[in-house]
Formats: sequence, structure tokens, C-alpha cells
Amino acid sequence: DQGKCYWLKVHQIPQALRTSQGRAIINLIGCEPGEQVQAFLPVSTFDDGQFIIMATKNGIINRTALSLYSKPRKGGVYAMAIKEGDHYIVNGSKTWTTLAQHSDWIFNLVRTETTEKRQEGISFLLIDMKSPGVEVEPIITIDGAHEVNTVFFTDVKVPAENLIGEEGKGWTYAKFLLANERFGIAVVGAEIRQLNKLKEIVSKLNNSDLSRKVKKLEIDLSALEISGLRMLSDIETKGHPGPESSILKIRGTEIQQRLTELFVEAAGEHALIYPGPKGHEADSQPDGPDYAAKALAKYLNYRKTSIYGGSNEIQKNIIAKMILGL
Repeated sequence: DQGKCYWLKVHQIPQALRTSQGRAIINLIGCEPGEQVQAFLPVSTFDDGQFIIMATKNGIINRTALSLYSKPRKGGVYAMAIKEGDHYIVNGSKTWTTLAQHSDWIFNLVRTETTEKRQEGISFLLIDMKSPGVEVEPIITIDGAHEVNTVFFTDVKVPAENLIGEEGKGWTYAKFLLANERFGIAVVGAEIRQLNKLKEIVSKLNNSDLSRKVKKLEIDLSALEISGLRMLSDIETKGHPGPESSILKIRGTEIQQRLTELFVEAAGEHALIYPGPKGHEADSQPDGPDYAAKALAKYLNYRKTSIYGGSNEIQKNIIAKMILGL
């Protein structure tokens, strides 16, 4: 560890960074207030050498950073970066980029060298989304919302100083970030709040079958919470999540999807009336209960959770190889 990082006014951090991955980005750049930290994160230093990464109105909140992992076709990273003097020239595209339409900056895995092993020759670049040659094309998801995008790069000029770490080490850094992201995807606290809301709804429905499903989900969520606390204790020792975060990712996203399914089941026939991602806000309020208006929207949207952060099928491979040694 290179010193200590402290958050201030966490509630002002933009949604894209309001995750465990946001903290990982800062740890990756470095906790010492060097040039990259000073350039991208407002820092205040105390007399004892400790410092705060500020989340202020004119600071990090206007420097939303998004990740670009996914590719539009098979065969590895589909963004090339050729170094010319003190700049990289980036060409290619990335897809499924969440909230790119609101982003000021993006961190991008780019291929800087052709190697025999696909994981090598990949570098980690920070790219200004206002750069000439960056184009964002929306993707409308199954619930009708504009949340994800494809980002195209055409001869985008990126200062070499925006390289994070060493050239060719991008996949190593990406694995570190992904482990943090997967650890946070489970969002156990948020699911407990949603479960309590569901229990209140179901208690008024006189539906024994639905009540049984909710109780089973509550047991599974409690087990996930204990697993998360155990892994959190390990992080205190190791300093970062390990491959065990894949377990949280799988189980957490499965529970999230089951939870949305039960909300739809509780809404019954009222969930069938679905005008779009904002529920019934554009139309007159339906005769059904308030929670029914957005039950199907969330159900449709949450089909993504078992895919993002590395699909659950891939996570099972990681568990088999890295934990079980198969």
C-alpha cells in the first residue's frame, strides 16, 4: 500500500464510481498524490502526510470514468493503439459501455502489441471522451432504456502520459479491477432492502406459494451476506479481492434476478401493462399497486446482471481453475 486514501462526501460521487470498482480505480492510479492522481482526482494533504481524495462539485463529480472491456466480436481486444511520439493513436470500438453518453473520461484496454498470448500486449489508457474521433452510439436494451452504448474510436490522439502503469500490463490491471467489481456486484445491502419491501408486499397478498419463495430467497441472501463478510475479512488481510469474488458475483446476480421475478409475480396481471422503462410515468396511473409500475422494467433490465462483470459461465471456469484447481 502506498499510503492511505480517504473519501469525503461519498454521496456526491457519480453513479459510475459509486461502486467498489471506483475505489479500485484510485488504488490502481496510486494512493500517493502523484501527477496522475493530481490530474484526475482532487487531493488535499494533511500535516501528517495523509490525504483525502475529494469528491467535490468541481472535482471528481465532473470526471466520471467508465470502463471499456467488452468487444463487438470474437478474437480479443478490438481497439488498437499505435504510439507515435508522445501520443497513442487509437482505432477500434468497444460495446456495452454503460452510461458512456454521460461520461467525460473513459479507461480503455487497447492492444499496443501483437503477441502470441492474447492476454499480453494489452495496455490501459485513459481517454478524454471529448477527443476528436470518439463517437458514442446508443444501444436500447430489452426494457426500452438507453443505458449502454457502443463507442467508436477513429484516429483518436491520446497523450502517452495517460497510460496507466506499464505498457503491456493492461490485462493484469484489468483483472485487479474486475475482481473488485465482482466483489461489489452482489450489493447485498441493497438486496436486503428490496427483500424487506417485497416481504411487506407479499404479507398482504395471501399467497402461500409466493411466501414460500420469498422465505427461500431470504435464506439464500443471508448465506450470501455471510460469505460476503468472510471475503471482506480476507480483503483486510490480503488488501484486495481474490478469485473468490466470482462466487459472490454468481450468487449475487442469481439472487438479484430471482428478486425481480418475485416482484413481477407479486404484481400479477398489473405487470403486463408495460409502456417503457419509466413504468407508467408517461401514462395515467394504473389501477394496480404502485410497485407494479416498475416491476417488469427492473425484471427485464436485470437480465444483464448474469452477463456483465464477466458472464456467470466464465466465473464458474475461474472458480474451477483458480479455487478448485481443476
